[in-house]
Amino acid sequence: MGGAQTLTIALTDSADFAYVGVFSSGWFPNTLKEEEDTDVAQYRTSGKPFRFFWVDAGKYDIALQNSHATVAVLRKAGINVDEHESGGFHAWNNWRDYLNQFAALLFRGSDSH
Repeated sequence: MGGAQTLTIALTDSADFAYVGVFSSGWFPNTLKEEEDTDVAQYRTSGKPFRFFWVDAGKYDIALQNSHATVAVLRKAGINVDEHESGGFHAWNNWRDYLNQFAALLFRGSDSH
């Protein structure tokens, strides 16, 4: 639920978030089109609202296909997504690693993103 909440909050309130990290998540197929036509639609003409939009899911993650489909929709709308695929499952140890990787990128310095 955390990744879906991250997507919803970041895309609804993008003025408040320059950096977004989505871990093991994406919209379910039955909501993907609705999200593309509502929350994501505003970004087709508004430029680049995020300085860094990072998505990671494991190779064996139950959310991997949803993650790939979501990234495709975001990119189609002009959002530059830094997408990764780790070797793991939908599990806390992956999210711990994702947070470690993502946080390190955030604090590298303003010239990195």
